[in-house]
Amino acid sequence: MKSASLMIAALLMAAPALAQTAPASTTPPAGHGGGKFWDVTDTNKDGVLTADEWKAAGRKPEGFAMMDANKDGKVTREEGRAAMQKMMEARKAAQ
Repeated sequence: MKSASLMIAALLMAAPALAQTAPASTTPPAGHGGGKFWDVTDTNKDGVLTADEWKAAGRKPEGFAMMDANKDGKVTREEGRAAMQKMMEARKAAQ
């Protein structure tokens, strides 16, 4: 139960990072299919977020660690989407 509570807390902490939008002057690169936060944070445009990119965006390391499901030091869009889905499900269950 304690680990479930920690997971919910981590998901809720990551929500603002996943929901943040890019400044109006930022144009997402072609082929990235939306997700302005991702496009701005993925500074080298390789399609994954690293801990350094995450930190440079001003985000807490706990959010990155929670999203890095396979613990390879990178967060793919799929891992980010899965974390967002878990966060939304946790919020719904808490209501």
